[in-house]
Amino acid sequence: ASAKVFESPFPGARPLPEDFVEPLFPHISDAAAVIYRKLDEKTSVAFDDLPLSDAIHFISRTSGIPIVLDVVAIEESGLLIDEPVNLKVRNTPVRSILKLLLEDLELTYVVEDDVIKVTSLEVASIALTTGIFPVADLVTDDRKGWKQIARIFEQETDGLWERVGGCGG
Repeated sequence: ASAKVFESPFPGARPLPEDFVEPLFPHISDAAAVIYRKLDEKTSVAFDDLPLSDAIHFISRTSGIPIVLDVVAIEESGLLIDEPVNLKVRNTPVRSILKLLLEDLELTYVVEDDVIKVTSLEVASIALTTGIFPVADLVTDDRKGWKQIARIFEQETDGLWERVGGCGG
């Protein structure tokens, strides 16, 4: 019998056999996978000095994605949930709309607990997500290319990247 193929919710990731993916994605629920797919769906918005909370409610209602505001983190960053926002775009992916809407306020979003949580950059920076991204097409057959990719990960992420007692790496 052939193994079931897993369709990754992450953009650009190719399908992988279930027995390979399950250990890497044990925390990604079906609801979170639906959210990732809906973030790519296109819609239009026209917000003119609309309170942030109303804009987020509109996006949630029209996209079918559950979105919550992390009120404590937002207020700790010096904003109010009723901060006026302006954005007019047509036929744009929901992920881009959220990014455009939130970046001027120095806010962002994370997919967590089967919802999108709008929060501060500081809170989002400590949220960890596991993902599989194909990189084989980025390197040649020699080991030099793989070492370059490893170096990029080391430079762009925090964490222990050296072998210590058989762990790390």
